[in-house]
Amino acid sequence: MAELLAKDIMTKKVITISKDATLAELAKLLIKNKISGVPIVDKREELVGIVTEADLIVKESNLPFPLSFSFAFLESYESYTKSTKEY
Repeated sequence: MAELLAKDIMTKKVITISKDATLAELAKLLIKNKISGVPIVDKREELVGIVTEADLIVKESNLPFPLSFSFAFLESYESYTKSTKEY
């Protein structure tokens, strides 16, 4: 059996978001599309970075990364904003 390659499991229809999007827009996009990360693009649609669900949680909660990642995930935008404000 041949070894699987990245191209064999990659997402072909990639959802992206502008680097000028707000964190709220980003969180809503992740939740709506049930994805854990999204490529960030500039006005020319060129990749400038990637933001993940964990990045948002760490940034908004001010908790150290391992602690926050061990119990938090995005369920809804409302629960995300509520839970990050508690810390």
